[in-house]
Amino acid sequence: ACSILRELLICPLAPSSHAKKEMVIRSAMTLMAMLCLFAAGGVLGSPEAPCDATDAACVAFEQDSETLELRQLRSEKVGLETELAQRRAAAEKALAEISRAESHKFEAKADDLGSFQCGAIYCAGGIGSHCCWGTMAGSSYAICCGSDGVCSKSGVGGMALCNR
Repeated sequence: ACSILRELLICPLAPSSHAKKEMVIRSAMTLMAMLCLFAAGGVLGSPEAPCDATDAACVAFEQDSETLELRQLRSEKVGLETELAQRRAAAEKALAEISRAESHKFEAKADDLGSFQCGAIYCAGGIGSHCCWGTMAGSSYAICCGSDGVCSKSGVGGMALCNR
């Protein structure tokens, strides 16, 4: 059995094989159409080909296209920055909530030996704990942070963070 290309170029068509003959003719027509389109693309140029500097309409279209692309990229960047800011705020809020929840590990009672006042709570003395201040919903509050923690405030709302 000959491949289609070999049938087009080498193999003779048997008059008794009408279906085979039609298939070869259709294949040849398709191949010719593809060659014509390929050749026309090379002659006419591709959509990415630069405009002729003397063709004002083409140059204007290219400039408008580039401007539109830049606006789309800026819009995507703004959308991404907004999404990242929202994700950062959510992460900082979660970290502040974790810091508040962990604070009890370093808290003590007012009458415990070495305890010291930290806002409305007391931090345990003698273990290196320290007091961290923050703001939530417009009110100041404090948490106790362990010896290996570093106090900071979130960029959103100034909530107290104990970073390790």
